[in-house]
Amino acid sequence: MNELKLTQFILPVIVLFIVIACYNYFGNKASKKRVFKKLILTICSLAFLFNVVWEIAQGPLYEGFVYDFGHISLCVLASVADMLMVLLLYFVFSIFYKQPYWVNHMTVPKITSLVFIGGIGAILGELRHVAAESWSYTNAMPTLPFIDVGLSPVLQFMILPTLIFMLADYLLKKSTGVDLP
Repeated sequence: MNELKLTQFILPVIVLFIVIACYNYFGNKASKKRVFKKLILTICSLAFLFNVVWEIAQGPLYEGFVYDFGHISLCVLASVADMLMVLLLYFVFSIFYKQPYWVNHMTVPKITSLVFIGGIGAILGELRHVAAESWSYTNAMPTLPFIDVGLSPVLQFMILPTLIFMLADYLLKKSTGVDLP
């Protein structure tokens, strides 16, 4: 892992503003505001937790990574950006389905779309960061043919968002007893 660069913060800051705007928009339209807030908090918590574990686990696949305070801190920071990207995915799908409780009705087409869009987003992100030399892979990192990006970060965004949304819906139903519309 190379040194942190200011340009690495531009996209997450833009995403943060988009997420805040979408949160306000859907928060005002939500029929059950308390449930909506709890859903977003649950998605944030799960996204951060799952991504920090994934980031730390895949750390040795990146050049120069060691399990020290500095690198673990970078994993935590990356997990905040990952959490924002998961929220962006959630809100993009909320806009597409015209309702914030779409996670209650996970269907094969929704899951397929999440996996596809998450994978494409991860590929684009990896291409950008590798080209900017934000990081580089060790020989242990399996890469996707033709595009030469790491398989692990692509799988991260193909798997985790769906898992997070399904688990958030389950935990919300269990804690509130409310079945989302």
